[in-house]
Amino acid sequence: MKKTVIILGAGASADYGFPLWAGLKQQMLDLDLDKELSETLNLRPEEVEAHKTAFGEFQQHLTREPDATLDRIAFLIDQPKSKHLRPTGHYLINLAGYLLSKIECEKQDGKWVSEFQTVLLDYLASQSAQFEAEQNHLQNLTVISLNYDRVFERFVSNGFFKRLIEHSEYDPPSLAFSINFSRNNRLSVLKPHGYISGLAYDNGVSHVGMNNDLVIVGGHTQGIRHPGNDLAIGYGEHQLLCREAFLRMGRHMYVVDERDVSDYQAANQALMNAEQVFCLGLSPAGLCQSSFAFKESQKVYLSNKGEEVSGIAACKGPADFESLGTRSERMNSSDFPAKFKSLTFDPT
Repeated sequence: MKKTVIILGAGASADYGFPLWAGLKQQMLDLDLDKELSETLNLRPEEVEAHKTAFGEFQQHLTREPDATLDRIAFLIDQPKSKHLRPTGHYLINLAGYLLSKIECEKQDGKWVSEFQTVLLDYLASQSAQFEAEQNHLQNLTVISLNYDRVFERFVSNGFFKRLIEHSEYDPPSLAFSINFSRNNRLSVLKPHGYISGLAYDNGVSHVGMNNDLVIVGGHTQGIRHPGNDLAIGYGEHQLLCREAFLRMGRHMYVVDERDVSDYQAANQALMNAEQVFCLGLSPAGLCQSSFAFKESQKVYLSNKGEEVSGIAACKGPADFESLGTRSERMNSSDFPAKFKSLTFDPT
């Protein structure tokens, strides 16, 4: 496998019903706060008031700066010096996380991520007779997700090793090989913007010691405002929509300054080591405003339409940028697994 980084933006989750910022912003503005906070979530009066205050500031900032992002508005809410010790922006992010959680609880289809998992399984299965069980054969792959949702982590890992041992090309030399293979192969996923909740994995070891799910590791916990405030909840479980999970969301869906390289330190280290990069579902503005650092002559494949490439290259050079779409159409996420397979694995 070539040394590869995949960067996931909001467009990569659009197939699953998750909105882009414009859609999420409208959903937030349409919220019936009294009903959701008091009746559905059963928040205490002072908690309801805190969220209403943050929501009011959200509306004010949108009036002055209609195109501002969620990160930008939360930053502005917390900016006055009097709020530095008692930030209130996370109350606003709780509301965004709550809406995303509702979508997760309605959507269960793996779509393109399940197809991407199949590509990884085909790779490991076809080479199993040559691989060493003690190595991590996915170490050349790093995924950087800028999304709060948990779609990618859920479906790329779900039932991974069960599917591997059922694969027609999987040919392990021994049972011990399979056990060690499941323990040592793991995927690095970085989430510099955090997540709506920690994902509870089913990694219990069965009676033969085989892990069920691919283990997800990486720097997703770096920068959390209040470490230890995480709450592991299974994908799609309605516990996400309960008071306890709701009040924690703004603590690990944290605001970053996309122009500050320190927030992207782990991500840029992965980019520095990569031979090729795939940017899936990122807007030109999102790419240009970020602090992602591409290196000279590095191949960067974009899902953006071809007419946007020159503008991206002008602000994010000196890498070699190429669109995977057409001149006027972006590449759909459903086409990504096949593109990834053809460009990532050496013919030898």
